[in-house]
Amino acid sequence: MTKTQKILLITVTIILVLVLARIFSFWYFTDISRCDKIQNVEKRDNCYLRFIADGYGDLLLCDKIHTLEIKDECYIAMALREESLSVCEKVGNLQNKERCYSEIAQIKQDLSICDKIEDSETKEFCYINIAVSQKNLSICDKIETMAGKEDCYVYIAAEAKDVSICEKIQTPEEKERCFINVATEKRDSSICDKILNKELKDECYTQSR
Repeated sequence: MTKTQKILLITVTIILVLVLARIFSFWYFTDISRCDKIQNVEKRDNCYLRFIADGYGDLLLCDKIHTLEIKDECYIAMALREESLSVCEKVGNLQNKERCYSEIAQIKQDLSICDKIEDSETKEFCYINIAVSQKNLSICDKIETMAGKEDCYVYIAAEAKDVSICEKIQTPEEKERCFINVATEKRDSSICDKILNKELKDECYTQSR
């Protein structure tokens, strides 16, 4: 056998080993039946959930889970993967279900999904996420509480690097926090001059360098 033939044989062997290793790895890490052999219910349920989180399996796998909290997390993971509001409906716990709504609303940038949420904090969080993504101040106006509305302004101001948005904030400390965030994002310490509180002003100068 010539030297060239030996090199070719070694190369082919290495490639074959790598391919077989990849096939085995895929089979091993996608073999959901391994979970079925686990006796402890919670550990078995977590095994199913890991497969869903890694992008394998389907809703039928979630249905096999007995632990309610883990089952909910499985449905949420599937809802996000499929961007499906209907899968959120399968979530048992109301708080988890509304968290699922909020996540789907963010993915779809759909305010009407936020409107389905009953919990006020979760609904505000849903509105704020979409408002910040779109840099849309009018969405902040859908938030009922002053604190939530001002949080919305603060986040958008920082995202848009627009200090004028901070002027919409009525609460002095929140407004100055807004100035700090924008100054930090823009690396513009001149914005810190708008702050009256000495400690916050010092913090602003430090963060905006």
